[in-house]
Amino acid sequence: MKITQLIFIGLAFCCLVFCQNPIVGHEFMMAGYDLRNASTKAIGDRVKSSIFQETFDFKKKYQRPNTTDVYDVPDEFDAFWRSSKSSLTSSDIHHTVDDYLHEETSSYSFGIGFNLGAFGAKASYNRSQGYVHWVYTETLDAAAFGYVNRIVSLFNMGPFVLFKKSGWFDQIMNAIPTCPSTEQDYAAVQMLIDTYGHVFPSSLSLGGYFKTITTVSQDILKKKDISWVTEQLSLSFTYKAFDISGGMFKNKSDIHISEDFAKACRTSEFFEGGTDQSNETLVKWYESLVGMPGVVGGSFRPISDLVTNDINKKKNLEQLLINHANKGVVGQSSCSQTHRVQSHDLPPIQGFEFLGGYDSLSQSPRAGLFDHTFDSATMWSNPIYPEYQFAVPSTIGVFNNPESVEQNYTFVAMSKEEYQTELRDRSAKYQTGAYITTGSESNDMYVYAYFHDYRNEVMAENMRMITWYDLELSPMIRFDAINHMNPYAKYMFTRLGADLNDINVRRHYVQLLNAYGDHVVTRVSMGVRINQKTYINQNVLKAISISHFHEQSGWSFLGLFGSKHKRDVIDKQITEQMRKNARIEVKVDGGFTNGAFKGLKLENNGYYSFDLKDNDSNLMDWDEFVKSAKDNMEPIHYEVMPIYELIRDPVIRQNMMVMAKEYASKKDSVRFGMF
Repeated sequence: MKITQLIFIGLAFCCLVFCQNPIVGHEFMMAGYDLRNASTKAIGDRVKSSIFQETFDFKKKYQRPNTTDVYDVPDEFDAFWRSSKSSLTSSDIHHTVDDYLHEETSSYSFGIGFNLGAFGAKASYNRSQGYVHWVYTETLDAAAFGYVNRIVSLFNMGPFVLFKKSGWFDQIMNAIPTCPSTEQDYAAVQMLIDTYGHVFPSSLSLGGYFKTITTVSQDILKKKDISWVTEQLSLSFTYKAFDISGGMFKNKSDIHISEDFAKACRTSEFFEGGTDQSNETLVKWYESLVGMPGVVGGSFRPISDLVTNDINKKKNLEQLLINHANKGVVGQSSCSQTHRVQSHDLPPIQGFEFLGGYDSLSQSPRAGLFDHTFDSATMWSNPIYPEYQFAVPSTIGVFNNPESVEQNYTFVAMSKEEYQTELRDRSAKYQTGAYITTGSESNDMYVYAYFHDYRNEVMAENMRMITWYDLELSPMIRFDAINHMNPYAKYMFTRLGADLNDINVRRHYVQLLNAYGDHVVTRVSMGVRINQKTYINQNVLKAISISHFHEQSGWSFLGLFGSKHKRDVIDKQITEQMRKNARIEVKVDGGFTNGAFKGLKLENNGYYSFDLKDNDSNLMDWDEFVKSAKDNMEPIHYEVMPIYELIRDPVIRQNMMVMAKEYASKKDSVRFGMF
């Protein structure tokens, strides 16, 4: 072989290995995170060394909508474009550090109990939290905040236990014994934390935020009504953020802030992500987030979850990580060396974490309420794939759906009110007599309102779903809820007072509702779902009929599934008018689409584009997709009850009923500066 050929082959190999153009922010998903680093700006800046080795064998691509920019996505996670903006001011004035931090960090969730210590007063994990800590410890002021939050992309980690780890990670992890007990053992744990932190991400939201923190003197709080102060806080933030989120105001000069309030408060500004970080360059900063995002939300798991071959080591390391995150030292802990039955060596059943709080406004699960321990776990075996076995905590019952009956669903929404009602009823079954809100703050509702109001379109929705099993909260927990709650939830419930005329008592109710929502999930159905949304202009709809639109959307949805021959038969049913005017998106919940989708292109918001004009694409192997559900199930439907049903004290129960209705009605009707 000639020397030139060898050089060419060598260069080609180097390019294959090193010429990737990885998606912006990929390094955030590969690394560990230190929860106690108090000197950096935000959680995205506390990235430690990479835990996972990036690979690009699957050649996954990510194209930013409306651009020619194409990026390589590592095999270890999936990337989705997300165009999301929210803007709000705090409706609550915070009087303590813990109250403030709990609300500010609600965008993050953790697999174990890091949130109290690691995101509590001891952490002060970024500049804004350090500032708030100073306000509460050095002054007598109270504080509130406002922010504009933009999410530009979502990253979801794949089956992390299968991924290659960095060589140093494995070496350090192997140096930690099952039961750390000596100084040398604790030094190995400390080295692991110093190098890789406490947690790693299972999902991340990338983008940025502009945040203001306004401190208010106690004098103005004593002189003025709390509603007046809240209104002034909202106006103050809207004035600061007017260039990117003007709310209901058309001109900045229309915003009038009281001179008394201006003299009695002071405002500081904080940014995450982007460039040109100043109030004078808000527009440039907002636009720069796409190319330079920061971490603005996510879910994290303890590094101990990467221990897969030693259940005792996993549990012992988990406790040491919690000790360090909460107290700053590894410390000593009693080792778990007990013999465990077979079910305890199994992974936890998918979906148990959804049996907790539920917010009827956003129609989504909230923070976990209950302490679902696996000390007395039982085993559940998948009836279709018996080799798939999971541990089930004693607080939960499992009900098999062995036949996996398919459900098909079609609905045409002509108005926002009609879609609100349908979306609410489809998302969850409410207990008889429960107070039900409209769900106006759900993401689906925002999307529908945008297309209905700004693009003059109506929507037909088609769905196919399969549920494999239901998880139900043990009835005993409902009658003795407080004693089965996790420590922070128990604290939030036990501090509720009887006198709603006391502003601090009302504040405790509001904070609980903000954290856990106004309902509790008592049953969740786990499975997979395909959702198709068909949009058509209202003027075009006038030329046909609702029933025709309903029928045509159904034919196009059926055309997704089956063989090419079946698609050819169905294709003849779709009219030319539908082909020219309809716009279709398809979304997947659960399962894996690799190998199941043929011809569908991933677009914005995690949806796949669907071209009615292309007869040769848009095919899906439904059976292949259903099989993949065993590895990745998602919640398909919830059954919920009002959160006040957990309370036995008649006075506190009645108070919670009043405050839950007030919370829902206010949040449903008042949204400062929301998109």
